[in-house]
Amino acid sequence: MARITVELLRRRAEHNEGQLTSLKEVALHQFHIERIELLGECCRHLQILYLQDNLIPKIENLNKLKELKYLNLAVNNIEKVENLEACESLEKLDLTANFIADLPSVRSLAPNYNLRQLYLIGNPCCKVEGYRHYVIGVLPQLKELDGREVTPSERITAAEALPAILHLLETTPPEAVSKTAQEYTPEYRREMYKKLEETQKKDVKAEEEKPPSPPPPVQFKSDGKVLQMNQGEWDFHLREAADVVTLDVAFSKFLDTSLIQVDCQPKYVRITAKSKVLQLNLPDEVKPDAGTAERSRATGHLLLTLPKVHPSDKIFAQVPPPCKPKQLLPQARPQQQKSVEVVAAAAPKPAPPSNDLTDGAVGTHDRLLRVVRDEGRSSSSSTHDQVGWGPSDVVPDDLPPLEDG
Repeated sequence: MARITVELLRRRAEHNEGQLTSLKEVALHQFHIERIELLGECCRHLQILYLQDNLIPKIENLNKLKELKYLNLAVNNIEKVENLEACESLEKLDLTANFIADLPSVRSLAPNYNLRQLYLIGNPCCKVEGYRHYVIGVLPQLKELDGREVTPSERITAAEALPAILHLLETTPPEAVSKTAQEYTPEYRREMYKKLEETQKKDVKAEEEKPPSPPPPVQFKSDGKVLQMNQGEWDFHLREAADVVTLDVAFSKFLDTSLIQVDCQPKYVRITAKSKVLQLNLPDEVKPDAGTAERSRATGHLLLTLPKVHPSDKIFAQVPPPCKPKQLLPQARPQQQKSVEVVAAAAPKPAPPSNDLTDGAVGTHDRLLRVVRDEGRSSSSSTHDQVGWGPSDVVPDDLPPLEDG
């Protein structure tokens, strides 16, 4: 069974960055807690407190929570309503499914003048004749009881029936009221929780001892190379340098490192994460034993660095992406007119290969398209530089005149 500790409170105060002095709300349900403690000393500014579904037998140590507005103690082992008089801001109290048989103990909530909602359903005291009229009569500040609105007519009826109910409670021993809870007692609930806790521990132990499922076998193609696959559809970059091969896999930073398995072989690498496989052929043979695997805490990327078996003297340069040529704005583009005339010419002799576009055209075609510039055309070099033209694209000025056909 668990106890309320400072460590537990800090874990449950993650939404408040672990700060307890300024904590307004905390949920401590389903921890099998058996006693209320430390809350008044560590969390004095609590406004909402969830303690349902535990094993708390008594309401205690809450007198310092002056700002507490909502207290949930449903499904516990509480047998009496007590020790809440100092919680002056209390507006809602949930005591559903406890073992409260002492109905007169509800009267201890009379000093809580801000109390508006009270839940006692599922307790033995609800079986007492005149239960609702009694609670409404002794707690006139209530607006809702067990989820039902308190009407003005109910208040009048409760005030009239209260003396008779008080006489009935004085003459009826508490043991007679608690007979309805004999089949389901606090001891029975405690034993039930112990069995449940033992079952949970066995399940956790069995899950830890369960061997991990083996990854799918490596598949090869007919040529002996490994079958490449990326079942997780992760982004990756495989780069080759003179002496190493690097692989960068873009895993999510929220993926735990313990879920990633790396199997590096001389010819291929295989990475398994959450039963999904990334399998790649390597561009050169590597030394798996000398490689390293690193994980970024900021991005979650996995970086494999694998030295080559036979380093190469070849220079591996990263080719930059192609750049788009600059273009002139439509209004800044000069007005140019070209006249094109086709002239029949004899096939010239083969010329040595050249990068010049004009030379290549002459050597491969029987007809030459000769571009004659207009007299009004501007030939400034700044225009060519802006659009990305080279020197070979400029038509020379000493072209022979065209002959009349």
